[in-house]
Amino acid sequence: MKTLEMKTYYSIQHLKSSYLLLEESRKIEFSDFPELEGVEKAELISRYLAFVTGAIFSTIAFIEASINELLSDISQNDDKVKTLPNDNKKAIKDLWDKEDRGSLEKWSTLKKYQKTLELLNKEKFDEASELFENVSLLIELRNTLMHFKPEWNSIHSPHISENDNQHRLTSKLEGKFELSIFFRSTGNPFFPNKYMGYGCAVWALKNAIIFFDEFYRKIGIKTNYNHVK
Repeated sequence: MKTLEMKTYYSIQHLKSSYLLLEESRKIEFSDFPELEGVEKAELISRYLAFVTGAIFSTIAFIEASINELLSDISQNDDKVKTLPNDNKKAIKDLWDKEDRGSLEKWSTLKKYQKTLELLNKEKFDEASELFENVSLLIELRNTLMHFKPEWNSIHSPHISENDNQHRLTSKLEGKFELSIFFRSTGNPFFPNKYMGYGCAVWALKNAIIFFDEFYRKIGIKTNYNHVK
């Protein structure tokens, strides 16, 4: 009796999820919410933040799952990576299949991308570039939200943009995207209140896609999500 096997790639679903959640936050961003007050407005803000947070989480899940799927394909000599040199693929397989802490599987996400390029004799990302720093910052943002620790931050009038006594991410994210429609004209702290909005989610997804496209351009094979992009 023959056994059939199927390999599932979930990075594409993470990408779709990010976009769908982004669209839901966009609908709220451009809705006629100023008419709402009290509980109704509070519930709308909660929905908005749920969509934005989910979009950011799914975006990073896409980045993380994508490199793991590629390394798995290389390790299994999948047809999708048949154009890559065999000697280079073997070096990656040996490092990926290790069963100790030195396994490539246990490395940080961006280190996996850089090491893969190195082992394939391709130019690595310039870690001082805006793109690499944005993706690194995006991962830091996701980790901060995932393991959130409350702290006291200064509040100001809506017309003051001083950054004193703000969350450490405030200066790093400043000017990267439009502020939240709900808090941009309030005295609330920049992070998470003013930063967690549609603009942040768009910035996250755009940088993730540009980063991944550039990675695949460097290694010389087609991305696996062109049919949904």
